[in-house]
Amino acid sequence: MASGADVVRTAKSQLGLSGASRYGGKAGEAWCSYFVTWCARKAGVKATIVPKKPRCDDLRAYYIADGFYHPRSGYTPRVGDIICFHWGDAQDAYAHVQHVGLVSGVDQTYVYTVEGNAGLEGKVCAFRYRRNAYSILGYCSPAYEEKSGKSKKTGGSASSRKLPITETNVAVVEEHPVITRVTADGRVVPTTPKSGVLTIAITAEGNTFTPKVLAGASLSHTQWGAGVLNFEVLPGGNSFFEGSRVYAASGETPLFYGYVFSKTRDEDGVIRVTAYDSLRYFKNKDTYIYENKTASALFSAICRDHGIAKYHAEESGVTLPYRVEDNNTLLDIMEYALCETEKKSGVRYVLRDEAGTLTLRRAKASGVVLDEHNITGFSYTSSIDGSLNRVKTVTEGDGVRNIRLVQDSESISRFGLLQTVLKQREYDLNAARELLNSKAGVRRKLKLQVRGDTRLLAGDTVVVRGVWGDVTLNNEFYIASSHHVWDGTHHSTTVTLEGGDFDA
Repeated sequence: MASGADVVRTAKSQLGLSGASRYGGKAGEAWCSYFVTWCARKAGVKATIVPKKPRCDDLRAYYIADGFYHPRSGYTPRVGDIICFHWGDAQDAYAHVQHVGLVSGVDQTYVYTVEGNAGLEGKVCAFRYRRNAYSILGYCSPAYEEKSGKSKKTGGSASSRKLPITETNVAVVEEHPVITRVTADGRVVPTTPKSGVLTIAITAEGNTFTPKVLAGASLSHTQWGAGVLNFEVLPGGNSFFEGSRVYAASGETPLFYGYVFSKTRDEDGVIRVTAYDSLRYFKNKDTYIYENKTASALFSAICRDHGIAKYHAEESGVTLPYRVEDNNTLLDIMEYALCETEKKSGVRYVLRDEAGTLTLRRAKASGVVLDEHNITGFSYTSSIDGSLNRVKTVTEGDGVRNIRLVQDSESISRFGLLQTVLKQREYDLNAARELLNSKAGVRRKLKLQVRGDTRLLAGDTVVVRGVWGDVTLNNEFYIASSHHVWDGTHHSTTVTLEGGDFDA
């Protein structure tokens, strides 16, 4: 029977390659588990030893049932073991498995791996992690060389070396840097920052570190835009560059995973940094012609075409008619498709980078109720900016261009002409009317300053209750934009809301 070393040797032969279909999955699927199975088969390992399971949780469950799963603590991994990860709070060894890979080596400090669907580009990559990295849940130990019975459980002992307590270190993890510290007895343990404290980690040229961030760091999201992380650091620390990866978390909640886009220095020597998440690349322009395609299918096609390796699309269900998007930004293309989907289904969708995975999903309730206990200030704005009172439809065929108008004459008389152009393959009066109605009249937005809460993010909903002056509210609103600021241990949030019926 093949050994664990044989399986790892096969895995290493695939370094730099990518693609779910290459390893037995379907295009667009997460394929880390498929990769483990594929390597085992190629090395001659039977399905009874390493089964094919699309879901990481199911793969681990197979080994739990037979007693072959070992929590991280107290276990020394072996070459060929299947390492299980969870990128959030991993104190529970049986928490949800988000990613798996193969153990290629181990020493006193590190465990070395080969993983499929890994790294920013979703390829086969080799990594190392500190043995007690917080993201490691545990290990599955296939009985590669045993003829029968269960593999022996091997325990690991903590290093006896006495090390001083050091400055914060970061486990070398491609997905989400795990902030750790080394204790006096040599143990690597996760830090547990106080709730409300923002931690930022930067990876540059293979070195991951946590810079000394000055007060005033902020994270902003809009309904149709990339997440933006702004922060300031003092000079003299580790070097980083445009394109360096940035990870941010509040306490143990991942908030941001993106790239440094700009650095600004002044006479004081302070470095001001702006980083964007992967939705920033949807500012790229392209041309798409589609027909009978759902918004989720369009989103997946765009991600594949533009090399976005980590994405997830919830099925939107509504089939969209023929449309030409000529030299438009990817964001504009998706905004139109999702607005049309919402009009036909009544369901609003959110496009957002969720800690490293570009995600299209239904808008959901944040679970937050804002009232006099957590609202510290507010302002209400009514505006016709973004409103429409005329839609010009353009259809072309057989060398003939036809132009028709759908308009609200009373609104034009009141506000002046607010027009857009709708290109159609065939004239569709209902589509023009729907667009006009969706953008008609005065548009209202409410801005609230509240005590910091990381659940408040653009695209989702929040309930607002209370009376402030002559404004009475008891409604659910969509969050059009969110802006979080951390000033030391103080965290505040500003949200701009839209929708809901309220008296003002």
